[in-house]
Amino acid sequence: MFAAHDGPRVAEKQAIREGFPRALKLLKTVGHTSTQLASLDETRVDEHYTMVRAQFVWRFEKAAAPPIDVTVDSTFILYIKDGVPTIVFHHEHEDFWQALRTRGVLPAQE
Repeated sequence: MFAAHDGPRVAEKQAIREGFPRALKLLKTVGHTSTQLASLDETRVDEHYTMVRAQFVWRFEKAAAPPIDVTVDSTFILYIKDGVPTIVFHHEHEDFWQALRTRGVLPAQE
């Protein structure tokens, strides 16, 4: 399950696996150089579930321009079995693509 500014939707695992490399390739074309985990706050729900709030900093660099850091906050509900976490729910606090437009990484939509 994925929740963003425009509401929740079911996220198919196969679609995510196929789409992620394409999205990263697109991000590289606009100067993506790194993604850092800036903060992580974990709240245990029970023996199998935990809620994690994470802040990621995405760095973009283009020739003859200062680097642009885009900070994105997300909350995850994870199911953990045998030490292996599985994302059950992902809430994106801000639309990622809009954040890139707002900060000048991507052109504004018309």
